[in-house]
Amino acid sequence: MSAFIVDYIKPELLILIPTLWLLGEIVKKTQVKKTLIPLIVGISGVCLAGLYIFSLLPSFNIRCVLSAMFASLTQGLLCAGGSVYAHEIAKNIRKNK
Repeated sequence: MSAFIVDYIKPELLILIPTLWLLGEIVKKTQVKKTLIPLIVGISGVCLAGLYIFSLLPSFNIRCVLSAMFASLTQGLLCAGGSVYAHEIAKNIRKNK
């Protein structure tokens, strides 16, 4: 997992992994179907990554915007995937105790 994080997720966006994990735990306690939680976490990850990435744009030309959209999508989904992966590992460790 560490090579995955270092190689693909921007270091400043790593904070999204525990944030999205916490969001998933909060959503789990609501009336939302459990099957929708990964979708909610994924969309939230893309939106939060987008907020950060778009805030750093030097200009709003089409090339910068398209690049930021791509980075937001990939970084948000990678962080959401890392969050779900970490949750599953923690769940399996608790189950095996």
